[in-house]
Amino acid sequence: MQTGRERVWTALRGMPSDRRPKGEILITEELIKKNSQPGLEQMLEFLDADLVTFPISQETGPWKEWSQKPYFLFGLFQGPFTLMSEKLGWNEMLHQLVQNPGETKLIMRTLLEENLPHLFQALEKGCDGVLFADDMAGNQGLFVSPAYLKENYFPLLHGLIEKINSPEIPFIFHSDGKIMGLVTPLKEAGFWGIQGLQPSAGIEPSLFPLDTFADWVFWGNFEFEGLGRLKTVSEVIKDTENVLESWAPFPRYIFSSSGGLYQDLSLPAIKAAYNTVNSFNNLK
Repeated sequence: MQTGRERVWTALRGMPSDRRPKGEILITEELIKKNSQPGLEQMLEFLDADLVTFPISQETGPWKEWSQKPYFLFGLFQGPFTLMSEKLGWNEMLHQLVQNPGETKLIMRTLLEENLPHLFQALEKGCDGVLFADDMAGNQGLFVSPAYLKENYFPLLHGLIEKINSPEIPFIFHSDGKIMGLVTPLKEAGFWGIQGLQPSAGIEPSLFPLDTFADWVFWGNFEFEGLGRLKTVSEVIKDTENVLESWAPFPRYIFSSSGGLYQDLSLPAIKAAYNTVNSFNNLK
């Protein structure tokens, strides 16, 4: 039987595995405390997860310790669009995007360069892959024009990956919302795939022709939320099976919720989804 790290690597490389890998961008502390044996590692064991995500920051981080454990380690690296919105404020940033697009590119480049040493440190100490998080879209589409992104945003991402200069390090992009306009430019910039795939924003496998995207990593595409309420356990099982069936032709698919696990979710429902991934693959 493969370890979680091995299972994720096989998915990232499009190779056969004993089952689909699964794991989250985020598991909140509040949800972990609801488990009978609180603690992140106990939660991962409870879920039979294959990966875990830690934020990349100026602190040393847990990389060395966790690199000895059987989980694939993603480091969440905050993208420059989000960092710029925090620095300027949302409304001021939108104003500057229109009035001074070249200046916003300089701001984003500076913010990236300030945080780059923390990324190198994480990779040196055992981080396996990078989850580059920048929410660039809402349910109706991208927040800014494709022309702006082509001129000012994607070149920064391409430059970042060139600076890392390691084609064996997987870079996955996270964004909520309607993200189709991001995928091709991200591939061209050197990213391996995308995380999120929010169903409530209309994201489904049919949007991605297999002859074009068989080499692309898709991670996510499940929501525990229904219309105005959380799904029941039976609904979660059925919907998990549907998600797995719809992504079955894609060799590099990783199962997870779209945006992470939070305190209001039901542990039995989450466990049911994760168990369904195991049983679904065993039946194939």
